[in-house]
Amino acid sequence: MRPDPVNPKRMLHDGREDGLEPLEPLDLTAIESCSDLVRGMAKTAFGGRQLGEALDVLLEMVRDESCLVVGTFSGAMTVAKMGKVLCDMIDLGMLDVVVATGAFITHGLTEAAGLVHYKHKPGMDDPELFKRAITASTTRSRWS
Repeated sequence: MRPDPVNPKRMLHDGREDGLEPLEPLDLTAIESCSDLVRGMAKTAFGGRQLGEALDVLLEMVRDESCLVVGTFSGAMTVAKMGKVLCDMIDLGMLDVVVATGAFITHGLTEAAGLVHYKHKPGMDDPELFKRAITASTTRSRWS
């Protein structure tokens, strides 16, 4: 601890003294893999840190043979094109149980039936999309 230069009666702490971990800049020159990137993000803040910490939790769960790994997913995972990632996680034994919303299943079946999800084009309103037989969603779906 050191005295506050503005208020010498107050002592300033170094976060390390209090058991806190300092954040680190993400050094892209040290990144050689996706794993390196996500692990580096764990030492940053906000969404990057949450992603990195989530990886650590998932890997700890997967490595613990006594741990039942349950994945819960919403329909947005299909629209976000994460279906293959989830299938790979199942095939690799990373998930023991999958709990999904009806939207997740519906979006998957929709794509299996030949529908495609598209990135929304700003300026196209719902009546215009309806005329083109494109169903409005968070993204947009259309028969291919």
